[in-house]
Order: sequence, then structure tokens, then C-alpha cells
Amino acid sequence: MTQPTQARFPRIDERHHEPHVPSQLEYVRIAAFLAVVTFIEVILYYFYGSISRVLIIVALVALAAIKFMTVAAFFMHLRFDGRLFVMMFTACLFLAAAAFFVAILTLNGMP
Repeated sequence: MTQPTQARFPRIDERHHEPHVPSQLEYVRIAAFLAVVTFIEVILYYFYGSISRVLIIVALVALAAIKFMTVAAFFMHLRFDGRLFVMMFTACLFLAAAAFFVAILTLNGMP
């Protein structure tokens, strides 16, 4: 005779989570936010000659990272995952960004 799972493994807690399904309004909000960030990027591009080149590049990379994290958080459902997965994803993103900047500085020469 078999015992129920809870009796055999008392530390295992069977959880039944309902999948998160965003509403259409939430998708519209995300699209509007991404459109605003893209509009800011386009405006920065038009000021390319009048603002410092380094400042524009840093701003564009930061805005691209914001857009990437927004898409990853909502469309990959990272926002609704466990904290460990979010921390691992974020740590890997920062490590990749650091490797990217080291490669760029190495190729162009250190300032």
C-alpha cells in the first residue's frame, strides 16, 4: 500500500499555481512604454552632432538595456518567476555587458 506523497515526503509542498495571463490592456501598456523609449532613442539620434558622442552612446545603451529588460520581464514571464531565476538572469546580463565593454575598450584603445 502506498502512502500519499505528503506522508512520504513531508517537506515537499505541492503547489498549484495558475499561469499568469496578462490582459490585453497590460500588453498595450507595455507596447506604449516601449514606443516611448524608442521615441527617446530616435530623439537622441537626431542630437548626435550637438551632444557629446560618449553621452549619446551611453544613453542609447542604457535605453536598449531598459527595453531588453522590459521585454524579458513580461514576454519571457521573468517577472513572475522565482527570485533566484531573476537574480541569475540579471547577473548574467551584467556579466555580458561588462564583457562587451571590455571588448569595446580593448578594440578601440583605452581612453
